[in-house]
Amino acid sequence: MLQYLLFDLDGTLTESGRGVINGVKAALRHFQIDIPDEKSLSVFLGPPLKDSFMRFFDMEEAQAEEAVEAYRAYYHVTGVYENDLYPRVKEVLGRLKEKGFQMSISSSKPQQMVDIVLRHFDINEYFSPVVCGTDAGKLYTKEGVIDETLRIFAERENKSKDEIRTRAVMIGDRKHDIEGGKKNGLFTIGASWGYAPEGELAAAGADVIVDDMEALYAYLTRKL
Repeated sequence: MLQYLLFDLDGTLTESGRGVINGVKAALRHFQIDIPDEKSLSVFLGPPLKDSFMRFFDMEEAQAEEAVEAYRAYYHVTGVYENDLYPRVKEVLGRLKEKGFQMSISSSKPQQMVDIVLRHFDINEYFSPVVCGTDAGKLYTKEGVIDETLRIFAERENKSKDEIRTRAVMIGDRKHDIEGGKKNGLFTIGASWGYAPEGELAAAGADVIVDDMEALYAYLTRKL
């Protein structure tokens, strides 16, 4: 029986790719790097930005950190609003809340950006806690973000993390969500409508893969 729903944000609830890719372009222009085909920049959708700049553009760590700052200078002002909710998100969240599910956000994005997005789309009321990534330490990884979410649920419910874990599910669109959930001992659901290349979610070990928010709702309510 499931009760605690841990949602990724980008690519799961919101279609944020346009703003993210435009932010990456701004960072590459900052370094006067030729901007490749937009399709190739889709690798930035999901993983931590610094890792992607280092991996795909051979940046040293300090340079990648500067690239992240250049990205955020664009994204914080403009890119965050180059974003849309996926179909039926708000309606399904409302119905899940009515069914008694407790929902959180477990995102690698910075807290400020997540808060802006949740308020912009008027879906902040559905999520508590909202746990976000940081540039260093435990919350740099998705595994750490998920672990912190479980800790907060456990403290709030006066239960052990193991008790929460047995009734929790991680829902996300990339392998980092699935792998992070698995490392925390969670059941995992892959959102096929997001940014994962074909086969990625299955290869990462997603327990279930659903094709839209209504299919997610149908699966979760069968597991009440």
